[in-house]
Parts: sequence; C-alpha cells; structure tokens
Amino acid sequence: MKPRKVFQKAVVAEEVERRPNRPPRARKKRSRTSFKKYWACSKKKDGDEDDDDDDEGGEPGETKEEKKARLKKEKEEAKKKKKEEADAKKKQKEEEKKKKDEEKKKKAAEKKAKPKKKKPKKPKERSPKVPIPVLVVFLLFSMSLVASSRIMTNVLGGMLQMSTAQKAFDEQDYLKAYQTLAGKDGMDKSGNRLRNKAKLMAYLQAKQNQYLICMDSGKQTDSGLSRYKIRTNYQLALDSLIQGAYFYRKNAEKAENLEITDQYDEYGSYFEQELDNTFRVSIGEAMDLYYNSTRKDYTTALQKIIRDAGFTDTY
Repeated sequence: MKPRKVFQKAVVAEEVERRPNRPPRARKKRSRTSFKKYWACSKKKDGDEDDDDDDEGGEPGETKEEKKARLKKEKEEAKKKKKEEADAKKKQKEEEKKKKDEEKKKKAAEKKAKPKKKKPKKPKERSPKVPIPVLVVFLLFSMSLVASSRIMTNVLGGMLQMSTAQKAFDEQDYLKAYQTLAGKDGMDKSGNRLRNKAKLMAYLQAKQNQYLICMDSGKQTDSGLSRYKIRTNYQLALDSLIQGAYFYRKNAEKAENLEITDQYDEYGSYFEQELDNTFRVSIGEAMDLYYNSTRKDYTTALQKIIRDAGFTDTY
C-alpha cells in the first residue's frame, strides 16, 4: 500500500483558505454588430473633427450652404485644371511623335534619293566546252586502265606464288609449298592440283617432324640467353606414327590420282618401319587400335606398348 499524501493536501487547503474571495473576471466578448457600431462611431467622430477643421478654415460669417457651394466650386476648378494639364501633356506627346515620324520620312526619302552603286559584272568565260562523247571515252579508258592494272597484279602475284610453291615442292619442302597456296582463290586447274598435292604431302611431313622432335632426347636447343634440353615424349611420338599411317592408308587413292605415288609411298613405308622397329607394333595392330578403341582405351594401350618396348615416358 502506498502512503497517502496527507501533508500535501493540508498545505493546499491552507493556501485556499488564505486567498480572498474574488469573483472571476468575465471576459468581454464583442459581437460583430458591436464592432461595426464602434467603427461607425469612430468614423463619425473623425468626420466631426474634419467638419470642425473646415469650419475653422472657412470665412467668417459663412453659412453651411455657402461653404458647400464654395468647396464644390473649388473641386470643379481643380478637376478642370487637372484635365487641362493632361490635355497639354497629350498634345506635347503627339507633337513629339509627329516630329519623329517626319524625321523618319525625311531620312527614308534621302536614302531613296541616293544613287545605288552597281556592281561590275563578271566577264563570262568563253572557253570551248568539252563534248560529252569525248568525256565518255576518257572515262571508259581510265576504268579499263584501272581494271587491267588490277588484273595484271593478281596474275603476276599468282604466277609468283605458283613458282615459289612449285620450287618448294620439288625441294621436298611440302609444308612451305602448302602454306604458299593455302587460302588463295581464283587459281587455275594447275594451281589447284599443286595445292592438293602439297596438302597431302604436308600432313605426312608434319607427322614425321613431330615424331622426330618427340624422340630426340639429347639435343641441346638455344632459346635466347638460356639453353634447355628437349624432353622425350614417347606417347606423342607413337601417336604421331599411328596417325601418319592412318592418313597414308586413307588417302592412297587420291595420291595415285594426283600422280605422287612415289613420294607418298616413302612416307607410308617410313611410318610402318618405325612402328615395327622402335615400338614392336605391326601396322595391322596399330590400325586396329586406332579404329576400334575409345580415347581412354587408346591412351592406355599406348602406355602399355611404350612399357613393353622398354621406354619410360618423361611426361
């Protein structure tokens, strides 16, 4: 239970007893009507004061009617004076405007009166015109010159490429011969034939080079300032031989049609001998492995052949 605040209540009661009994102040409320009355009275008072002032300023012994007549007359005179001033100002403005218009007209008349300077006419060119037939002939001649120059450059460029490719093919640089002719359009039959020959031989030569690089384990090679030893990759070497042999068998008929059987057969016998002598695999086994194996089985089989041949792959 909270203790009651008895002491505080007693103090408040004492203070109430001490206060005198005064009636509460009533706040005055003015309605709109009372406010209007007050305003009207104040105005009336002001008017009376003005009248008193007028009475004070009037002439002695002047009645109200005379005073009104006098004031009316004064107002009319003041109005008349104002109107006269306004009319005078308006008249002055009109005169100024008239003067300005006259000056403008005068200037315009002076401008018209001045004689205009005529520009000298340019002399007409009386050079003889080139006839249209001559122009047409000239255009046709120039176009034919441009076309013939382009044809000559293409023909000469093609002939130069053909001679370079033929020379490389004769020197048994089949890769260079194919690179010279690859992607060239507009060649004749002999050019296309040479390109097809170079394509077949270049693939076989690339596989042979790949095999030799992978098997060369002791060669020192310079590369800038450093020297490094080429590592042996027997698995890639064996794969190059098998792919070369497969390509040789697949395109033997094309080589016969292109009349390059002698060079073509040299690569075929090379792949067969290397498979047999280095890895102890016959050409039949190699082809069976290439045709009938998945990628995983093919890789596993290559690793087994390398181990059986006594090699250890460094990769």
